[in-house]
Amino acid sequence: MERNQGSWRGAGIASALVWVIVGWAPGSEAATVDCHRQAAALRESLEVVAEAMIDGQPAKVRPLAERASTWWAGHRQAFGSQPQANGQIQSMVDAARSGKPRDAARQAVQVATTSLGWCGGIRRTDDQLMLLDFIGMTAWLRARGADMSWPGGARRTTEALAAKLTQRKKAALARRLREAVAGAMATPVRANGDVRPASRLLDLVDVAERALR
Repeated sequence: MERNQGSWRGAGIASALVWVIVGWAPGSEAATVDCHRQAAALRESLEVVAEAMIDGQPAKVRPLAERASTWWAGHRQAFGSQPQANGQIQSMVDAARSGKPRDAARQAVQVATTSLGWCGGIRRTDDQLMLLDFIGMTAWLRARGADMSWPGGARRTTEALAAKLTQRKKAALARRLREAVAGAMATPVRANGDVRPASRLLDLVDVAERALR
């Protein structure tokens, strides 16, 4: 989840993949492990669609949306029947091809958020951080006129991460994270709204990720 000026991922994607791969105890069912690994890869392909919009590079949205759609076509069997996701991913591509990158980004975030619930089990630290990332993206898009609902489980996830940070003697960071989530989630839907609370949360998620490694 590390963000540079030109790109928001880099090392963060690699660390997320490591957490996905090593985060399972021996004896876990292979099918479940594969579901989580594939879901993480799906989210990575969708996140960059939203990130291109947030980074001020809307021209990149279409090729990234098409790439995510191609990935989905080749791997969706790992998640069983997901007809809603099929429709949302097609809508994402249609929006991108129609010159509506913000709408494409909205669909990408919504599918990625939904995918957190596909594989079952207890949500791990990397998934919890990812949810806060999606809250930040949702806040940014709402501040640019996208009518989006907030991801579910925000308070529970924030408190779980804050507790982990406090255990690592990062109580001040835990407090800042709570405040950043609350600030981002106060963002109304407005065409030319304030994106600073969203950006603040997105940046703080990176700080929290480093603290929890």
